[in-house]
Amino acid sequence: MNRKYSAGASYRKKDSRQVLSTDLSRSNPDRTKPIQYKTKLLFVGGLLVLVLLQFSWKFFLLESPVPPGYHEAAAVLDGNATATTRTTTIGSCSGYDGVLHIASGDQEGAAGTIFFLFVVNQLIYADMYNLLPWVHLNNVSKYVYDDKVHGTGQTAEFEILCGKTASWASFTDPITNNQHQFPGMPQGTNLSSCRIYVEGNGVWNSYFEPVFSPTDPSCASLPLIRMTYSQIIPSLHVFAPWSVRSWRYGGLPPSLRQLDKSYQEWFAPMRRRAHSIVKKYFRFLPYLHERAVEYNPHSQCLALHIRHSDKANRRKRIPVPRFLPYVEAYYNHQMQQRRDHPKNDILRSFSIYLATDSSTVIDMIQETWPKEIQSVLQWQKGNVLRSSNTTAVFQLVGGNRHHDGNVQVLTDILAMSRCQYIVHGLSAVSEAVHYLNPLLHNQSVNLDDRKKDIVSVEQFRIIMDRVTNQ
Repeated sequence: MNRKYSAGASYRKKDSRQVLSTDLSRSNPDRTKPIQYKTKLLFVGGLLVLVLLQFSWKFFLLESPVPPGYHEAAAVLDGNATATTRTTTIGSCSGYDGVLHIASGDQEGAAGTIFFLFVVNQLIYADMYNLLPWVHLNNVSKYVYDDKVHGTGQTAEFEILCGKTASWASFTDPITNNQHQFPGMPQGTNLSSCRIYVEGNGVWNSYFEPVFSPTDPSCASLPLIRMTYSQIIPSLHVFAPWSVRSWRYGGLPPSLRQLDKSYQEWFAPMRRRAHSIVKKYFRFLPYLHERAVEYNPHSQCLALHIRHSDKANRRKRIPVPRFLPYVEAYYNHQMQQRRDHPKNDILRSFSIYLATDSSTVIDMIQETWPKEIQSVLQWQKGNVLRSSNTTAVFQLVGGNRHHDGNVQVLTDILAMSRCQYIVHGLSAVSEAVHYLNPLLHNQSVNLDDRKKDIVSVEQFRIIMDRVTNQ
């Protein structure tokens, strides 16, 4: 029986597995049988070494503390490690257990949160259960959806199996003994063929190369899996032990909050996990790279992310003057590099890239910061969306400008990821920058961390000296 579903369109990219092969077909006719026997032993031994290496290196790539008794999370981390050995490309769906339709984030999230938290966490889930991820976002995440841009254009139809869903898994927090649920293993045996019709580009394809599209005929024998909204938020976002997060959210179980750790310690395993996912699946479209280079053309730079408009949920707005001592330290460091290496054109050209959602932040900087520092400041100019109060930028504009807001945020993320250092507060945008450039984990200053854990200006100088002398 054929059923027709309407979803909304996407394109392509399947997974092909990288295979190590050794050509032993050529042989020397003058070799004796003992030598041939040794060759076979060497061949078999080599294969065993390859197998052992394949299964041993995973355990050193991603390490993350998880609640006691929760073993499924170990499989997630293991899956992320093996995921980096695969590349996505057009090809067969064989070898996979299904297709995960990544259809939305939450209703209130903007570009940084939707693309780098909700999509990333669903991609982790896909790797965890050997599913091909199909990123085709609908209009549920209303602040990234723009009907004029995302609702028209590409259309596609394909056959696939329906009747399988994400189950519920749970863990008991060892501190409170409260049980928390999150998406578990796909389940469902009553499968039947259905026809999916999609239209529009699914938001994602306006900014990234398609991860994968199930339009290949070989996917018709795989089940299509979707998460319910309640599985996405709060379950995946807040309660899944293996999810990545951009700060300690309200409602986060104590064993996941880990208040004994600094934010840098707390973020470390999540940033490694997210980086492996972003490296595998995210391919920005060329125009976004061009915009990032246009606004931040220097390879030597310090990034500043100053979020001021609607910053909330256990976070405070960081006063602009707190950023200045680090900016001055960086400026003085770079000027010293100029003097020490007068013929090095790379070191002679540097910038301080400012990403902010607030026009008042820019006004304050232009009024109070030293002129020499302003001379190397870069930020997105022109018809850029910024707030002059505590209202979020994405709430100031109608749906027909959400695309512009997405482009602006993704440009800032890419531009900041080009830098060697970043000074920031807690934000999905700041975490996205770390996911793209993992070196920043040890070359950043988080002004939202606990007072005793914040990198001081003197410590920041030491970090810059270390990086320069590497």
